[in-house]
Amino acid sequence: ILSIFLGLFYFGSVMLFIFGNMSEFRWLFSNNVAPKDRRPRREQRKIYDQEEIANQLVSAVLNLSKTKMGALITIERSNELTDLLKNGTMINAPVTAALLTTIFYKGTTLHDGAVVIREDTILAASVYFTPSTKPLAGKVGSRHRAALGISEVTDAVTIVVSEETGRISFAYKGNLQPVNPDDFRKVLIDYLFAKY
Repeated sequence: ILSIFLGLFYFGSVMLFIFGNMSEFRWLFSNNVAPKDRRPRREQRKIYDQEEIANQLVSAVLNLSKTKMGALITIERSNELTDLLKNGTMINAPVTAALLTTIFYKGTTLHDGAVVIREDTILAASVYFTPSTKPLAGKVGSRHRAALGISEVTDAVTIVVSEETGRISFAYKGNLQPVNPDDFRKVLIDYLFAKY
C-alpha cells in the first residue's frame, strides 16, 4: 500500500510540475508534423546592426554623390524581391561602402541596374526594374524611373544618385524625394527603422 501511495504521489507531482510549466513541455503535446513557427516572415527577420548598415550606406552614397557616380540601391522591406533578382548577378556579400562604391564604378560590368539589399546583405547587382510610366515634372533619367517603378509595386526603399548632378533622391511608395546630403543620414535611418 505504501509503494502504491508513493507511486501515486510521484505521478501526481510529475503531472503537477508539467502542467505548471506547460510552455516548456508543449512539444510533448504538439503535432510534430506541424511547422514549428507559424509567424509571418516579417517577424522572423534576422537581427543585425542597423546602425552599422546605415553608416556603410551613408559613406557609400555620399561618396557616389560627390564623385557623380550614378547609383541605384534598393533596400528590401516586407515585400521580398527574390523573383526580380533573376535578371541580375547574385552577390550575397555583406553591405560595405567599399563594395557598393566598386559596384557602381563606371568601369565595372555591374554598374548599370540596381543593387538589392536584404537586411545586412547585398543580394544582387545589375538588377533591372520595370520603369515607371508616371508623368513627372522636369528631366528624369532612367535610374529615377526604375526607382519609381519598383516603389509603385513593392514597399522597398530605393536610393538614387544622379550621374549628371550627383543629386540624391529616395523613391518610396510611388514618390520621389530629393534629399540634401546633410539630411541624408536622418532620412535613411527614418526609412530603415520604420515599422512595416
